[in-house]
Amino acid sequence: MRKSSYLTYILIIGDILILYAALAAALMLRYGTAEFSRQWDAHAFPFGVVFILWIAVFSIGGLYERKFLKSGADLQNLIFQNIIASGLIAAVIFYTIPFFGITPKTNLFIHLLITAILIYAWRSWAVYFMSRIFKIKTIFFGTSREIIELAEHLITNPQFGYKTVCIVSTEETEIKINNIPVVRFNGDLPEIIDQFDAQLLVASSEIKKDESVIRMLYKILPSGISFADFPSFYEHITGKVPVSLISEMWFIENLAQLKSSARDVIKRTSDIILSLISGSVTLIILPIIALAIKMESRGPVFIRQTRMGKNGKLFTLYKFRSMIALDGKGMAENGSPEWAGVKDKRITRIGNFLRRTHIDELPQSWNILKGELSIVGPRPERPEFVEKLEKQLPHYTMRHLIKPGVTGWAQINQVYAGSVEETLEKLQYDLYYIKHRSFFIDMFIILKTALTTIKLSGR
Repeated sequence: MRKSSYLTYILIIGDILILYAALAAALMLRYGTAEFSRQWDAHAFPFGVVFILWIAVFSIGGLYERKFLKSGADLQNLIFQNIIASGLIAAVIFYTIPFFGITPKTNLFIHLLITAILIYAWRSWAVYFMSRIFKIKTIFFGTSREIIELAEHLITNPQFGYKTVCIVSTEETEIKINNIPVVRFNGDLPEIIDQFDAQLLVASSEIKKDESVIRMLYKILPSGISFADFPSFYEHITGKVPVSLISEMWFIENLAQLKSSARDVIKRTSDIILSLISGSVTLIILPIIALAIKMESRGPVFIRQTRMGKNGKLFTLYKFRSMIALDGKGMAENGSPEWAGVKDKRITRIGNFLRRTHIDELPQSWNILKGELSIVGPRPERPEFVEKLEKQLPHYTMRHLIKPGVTGWAQINQVYAGSVEETLEKLQYDLYYIKHRSFFIDMFIILKTALTTIKLSGR
């Protein structure tokens, strides 16, 4: 897995070289060889500062996430969005900070155009390179649904740097999987590894409980093959925890030490600062938002919903109303609670805008100040939904081990959950965040959410 992680650094180094090469090409095209040296001295440092911010934009925008590294229209759109965002940032810096002494228009445009072309060519080549050079031949030991899905996912996404060469089955009945050889396990694991020249063996938790298999794995260690626990490997590839394949012991081993005084103080301090800023923005735009909501439909400006917080404690969550009001409290329901659906007819026109920009969430600044919410964490759910979901989804209650948040790891990876199946996906992302949470992950999530807001891709 380490070799695969190095690919991100390779991409970053390549991008830095491309940014400087594009700058040199732009200056050469604009001024020729006679003026190149003088213009390079004037542009190299200011653009170098901007390049640092651009790399951060590329990271937040997904250009280093291997799931997006697939050549085609999606990659073109992703690069275009990142280049536009980077250009806007550069323009603001160059035209508001006189210290740099340059205000490039044509040079910036030429540079962005060359950068876009080179970045696309570099990404396309990197996908080809990773799929052929950095392909770690991988054997999956087990035939659970998650193992089969991940094995097939790696076949269609070679940019992750792994190649599924076979699946080893312990089932009595014959199993057929498209495009992947399935080998029946008869105690001949070394022979299977040699047959496929495997470099990595990913074993399910159930297989690891078999002492005879453990002894066999121990004996073949000198062959140089690497081993990985499937839940950990699944986390590494997908950024989520396979809920159906983990036991109570997983939580004891990974989530027992959730308290960290220093981390908690930093998180609470940043929550207060950001909530004061967002609260000030809310007060400024409140008259405009309130007037728009009232002009379109009858009902209150705010809605108040009971949500479940840390350790199952209930609290009242505040939002700008984005749906039609069917009762005195502004709720868009007659009777039992309902999930909002895709293109839900209850959402008003102004409500659609509020949701896409996440402006409807701004009143939750009050919940953050009160300590009921954090900026980042699992999204708080309504207790009526929680009661049902705890019966249908394994380990669902564990998402309440930490304070819920306005945004989170699940929100930036899966926009919305409107069904039990989608909620299961979000739960897996939530557990990944609870296990790996840190200040840097929180900052990444906040910036990623800000980008979603700018793109109007909320729901």
